[in-house]
Amino acid sequence: MVFQLTSSHRYAWIIQILTLAIMIGSAGPSFITSPFSTPDIPRATASDWLSFFSLCFASAITWAPASADYFVYFPTATSSWRMFLAGSTGMSLAMALTTLLGIGLATGIDSNPAWIEASLTSPGSLLAASFSNLHGFGRFCAVILLLGTVSNNIPCTYSAGLNLQMLGRYGPRIPRPLLTTLEVVIYTVCAIVAREYLREIMENFLPLMSYWIVAWLAVCLEETWVFRRGRDYDWTVWNNPHRLPMGLAAGASFVFGILGAVLGMVSAFVICNTSYTIMMDYNICSSCLVYTVTNVSLQSQSYFVGPIAKALPQNCDLGMWLAFGFTAVVYPAFRCVELHVVGR
Repeated sequence: MVFQLTSSHRYAWIIQILTLAIMIGSAGPSFITSPFSTPDIPRATASDWLSFFSLCFASAITWAPASADYFVYFPTATSSWRMFLAGSTGMSLAMALTTLLGIGLATGIDSNPAWIEASLTSPGSLLAASFSNLHGFGRFCAVILLLGTVSNNIPCTYSAGLNLQMLGRYGPRIPRPLLTTLEVVIYTVCAIVAREYLREIMENFLPLMSYWIVAWLAVCLEETWVFRRGRDYDWTVWNNPHRLPMGLAAGASFVFGILGAVLGMVSAFVICNTSYTIMMDYNICSSCLVYTVTNVSLQSQSYFVGPIAKALPQNCDLGMWLAFGFTAVVYPAFRCVELHVVGR
């Protein structure tokens, strides 16, 4: 499975790059490349820039916990700096390209009535509309782009299966294909049930994901650079709980990190009273589940602004940065106490 995963993703990006290049040729003339502002769209402030950068960074940093699942297949002689440069360069180039294309599509919405209608439907409809000048070939390109987007779930699903197997001593006994299949069924059902407001959920959930990830990252960096100081981990004790750290310092630091995130966060939470009917048909021959979900209604949204974020102009979202800072400040003290009392 790992061989198939790495082999397919080694070359799949070429097709996606070509498809994105075709999108640039088709939709590029509608992009607005010069700075502009209107009474309805004021000029961006430093707060807007930082919030947007935080959102983009949150999207990229979510890959950090899963990176070890794939770097482990590198040759053992590979230096840590080489792995860091390979991972960060690849993520930066991919994020820059897709983010700039997204900005280009957003700038062309006001001047293109078809794009306005498509954007009101879903982001996917807007992507499909960007190929409309190419007619049938454009629809083919949209399908290729969609399939590439769906394939991005493969690494996440694979890593989630590994995480589930580490939950206890009996986890490795569960076949990983069974776990990954169960994951696919669960997130497919969730996507179908919440399809009417999935965009809002993801926009609000993505920054929340970054809060705990940056706290975890602060713990890992300080454990490696401060307390181990270049000493390698003893990989032979990975399943020996009596020789592994108890995690008390990390857990306490995580609580402080979440506190910092709450103080600086700016998030919208979807509050809905969902009424739906699920009709499920299981076809044994095709091994598929078909769900029809109807009557989904979105009631309201509630916005939460932390005290620190509220004190800044235009409610700048600092949740991710404060989560990292709070965790990084308290972890060394907690870890020293843990080493002194527990000894590991």
